[in-house]
Order: sequence, then structure tokens, then C-alpha cells
Amino acid sequence: MAAGDLCTLEQVKAVEGLASAEQDARIAVFIGLASKRVAQYMAPDKFTKDVAATVRFFQGDLIDGELLTDPIAETPTQIRVLDATGTVVASMVIPDDIVTLPRNRDAATEPITALRFRPSAPSVSGYEIEITAKFGWPAVPGDVVNATIETVRDYLRWNQSTKTQDRIQAGAGGFVDRDLTDKAKQMLHELRGYRVA
Repeated sequence: MAAGDLCTLEQVKAVEGLASAEQDARIAVFIGLASKRVAQYMAPDKFTKDVAATVRFFQGDLIDGELLTDPIAETPTQIRVLDATGTVVASMVIPDDIVTLPRNRDAATEPITALRFRPSAPSVSGYEIEITAKFGWPAVPGDVVNATIETVRDYLRWNQSTKTQDRIQAGAGGFVDRDLTDKAKQMLHELRGYRVA
């Protein structure tokens, strides 16, 4: 699976019922094109995981003691509270000071989307919160995989078709690159702007 791909060659071949390697190169190109289309449609959400921990900053404006975050793939390695000058005024510890949400998430497939500050934690109102973590998703969600496979299948059908191809651009290697199908968009509908608190 190439970097940025949202499904694998094996997954597409299984759905298409293909056993031979005859079309592997073409399907691999389509997977790359389809993954880019799905990622564009889903922007700004990202359904892959950072390779290394990165630092992001959030305003300490809590809603009912909770801070909404970008999706976080793994438990943050560091959470600090900074004042306006960037000076660290407090360090937070999970689970002593903070609970990751949703509490019932499947850590293998679902991201952390919010942090709940315990009443015993220092106040963060008016401060900036620095989170060091691997942001993104622990695994590509099934609906994203399925929508990508559906888009690859659409590319395969259109590439073999002699119909007039409107709204289509030439993709890599002269292959067809086109918009997502309504079926693929429907698969992605509930994940757009994903937030669970």
C-alpha cells in the first residue's frame, strides 16, 4: 500500500473477483487517484495516522469541561498549558487530569476527538493547550475504504467504456480521473466533519 492510499490492491481485487496480476499496475494507479479524490472530498479530515508525534495548539475554551480536538490516533504523549508568552504553566497527565473521549471508542479503529478535564485539573480558561500526539485515525475507517474501492471500481468501468466522458480529467498515466459517485459520497456522508464527544 503506497503512502496516502486508503485501500489496498488486495481489497479491490477481492471485491472485483480478480485472481491474476494482469491489471495490478492499472488498479494501483486507480487506487492512488481514488484515494486522492476521497481525501479531497473529506478534507480537512485525514484518515491516516501521523508517523511521528507532532505538536498542535488549541485554545483552552472548554465546553462543559471538554476540549474538542482534531482526531488523535493514539493517547497523547504530552499535554501542557501555556500562557500568552508561551511559558508552561501546567503539565497534564492522562488519566489523572484528563480523560480521553469518546470513552467507549474502539482504540484500534476510532480516534480520540475530545479531552475531558477533571475538576481537580488546573484551570485552562484563557490559556493555550499544547498537545503532543500522533494525530489522525488509528486505522482507515471501513466506510472510507469502501468508498475508495467503489471509486476504483467506477474508474475501472469508465476506463473500459466507450461512452462520452464528461466531467473527466486525464489522470496519471492517461487513465481516467473523475468525481466520486453518489454511492461513494453516501458511504462518506456520516464521517464528514467527524466529531464524537
